[in-house]
Amino acid sequence: MERVAAPRRVALAAWAAFLAIAAVAWSLIFVQAASPAMPQMMPLPAFLAFWVVMMVAMMFPSVAPTAILWSRGIMRTTSGLERALRMAGFASGYLLAWAAFGLAAYWTIVHLAALIARSPQSAGWIGAGIFMFAALYQVSPLKRACLLHCRSPFAALMHYAGFPERGRDVLVGVHHGAYCVGCCWGLMALLLAAGVMNVPAMAVVAALIFLEKRWSRGERLATWLSVGFLALAVVAARNPGAFPGLH
Repeated sequence: MERVAAPRRVALAAWAAFLAIAAVAWSLIFVQAASPAMPQMMPLPAFLAFWVVMMVAMMFPSVAPTAILWSRGIMRTTSGLERALRMAGFASGYLLAWAAFGLAAYWTIVHLAALIARSPQSAGWIGAGIFMFAALYQVSPLKRACLLHCRSPFAALMHYAGFPERGRDVLVGVHHGAYCVGCCWGLMALLLAAGVMNVPAMAVVAALIFLEKRWSRGERLATWLSVGFLALAVVAARNPGAFPGLH
């Protein structure tokens, strides 16, 4: 019984660590968002720092099972310190992948803001385009392939075990993170309309990402969401003022 209970205690401890780190990240986001000195547009270094904290808050609960499986199930590490180091390396690589996407997000936000400033009447069509893009991506083959990887990563993790040992945990995190970006970037695009600093919108997107990956009906949810995004496209076209990111 003790041999069976020990792995469970390890998994629970790892889960608790990931959730505690995510909770700290959420608290930092609340403090930053509530600050009266919060700028409308950050310089790139500050934006990337905020973006990484945001990814920790939003993504750690859904990626925790994969990180735990990698460190404990695939590589069969026995030392608690070694497991912690493996998960830290995996999480670092995972965040690197999302930081790279953050660069693309920053470029998009800056250019969309400039476009709306030059032509305020275009805000509705820009918002409608964002939601249309999200709706179409939700039912695309690329979305399905990336979501399948994120929902059932065991085969890929077994393949990762053959990677070169030096820096392997970080490399595996980057590789898995790239799939996760492919799985979730349509949902993250919603923050372009709702506002990247919009905490309630972050919470909604984080919950949808978690359900897509971990709920038994997550693949159906991805399809259902496409219908909702089409409805939001109509709302954005008619009333762009309802979305803080569009004005």
